[in-house]
Amino acid sequence: MGTVLIAIFLLCLSAASMAADMITGNVVSVTDGDTVKIACPDGQCRRIRLYGIDAPEIKQDGGVLARDYLNGLLGAGMVQVTSCGSDRYGRIVGKIYCGGRYVNRAMVVAGLAWHYVPYARRDGEMALSQWMARQLKFGVWQRNTPIAPWTYRQNQKMRRKSGRKRAKATEARSAFPEITLLLPHNGKASRLCFLVMPCMTSGSGREKSMVTWRYFWGLSVLFKPTEEPLMSMVPRSRTTMHPSCR
Repeated sequence: MGTVLIAIFLLCLSAASMAADMITGNVVSVTDGDTVKIACPDGQCRRIRLYGIDAPEIKQDGGVLARDYLNGLLGAGMVQVTSCGSDRYGRIVGKIYCGGRYVNRAMVVAGLAWHYVPYARRDGEMALSQWMARQLKFGVWQRNTPIAPWTYRQNQKMRRKSGRKRAKATEARSAFPEITLLLPHNGKASRLCFLVMPCMTSGSGREKSMVTWRYFWGLSVLFKPTEEPLMSMVPRSRTTMHPSCR
């Protein structure tokens, strides 16, 4: 008798756990090919990150198509979500079912999402679905070398970092004085610019100046620093006319 009661108790716990992990709601919006927002019966809106897949980013090739396809699969009806945890952005990671269809798998079968191996390594169903889509050249697999979303995000991150470095270099450069000379060239006045920049000479450690010449045809030449600093030579943006140009 005691064994039967224990078994019933464990079944009740299991059912309660399953109920707690199951979320239902109506689709409010589709952010992209792997993220949706649903309105739950308790009045709260929850963001759901589809488990086991990674769809192209919106600005990536195929990103808008993946979002629209997911929106077509879900519509505005009721969906059931089996929660698999949460991610670092506070989204619920889950398996979405709509009208008896496993939506996560449907995205991969259509070739509009990748099997996200690092987070679903043992999901053979996803792996098989991606293999089928690739063989049949569905969705992104119509291209010879489609770029995976994680590669795209990494490339974008590197571009942003490179852009910040260039911006800092431009800002630092703008702090140095620049001299512009107008010289004759083929009967016209041409610009000859040079930038006075501080530099550290090897050995003595004394701060001197280095002049960067920027010719009007784009050639740049670096000259060695003189014995005396040039920072006090001229103010920034002073323009000097060559006598023949006056």
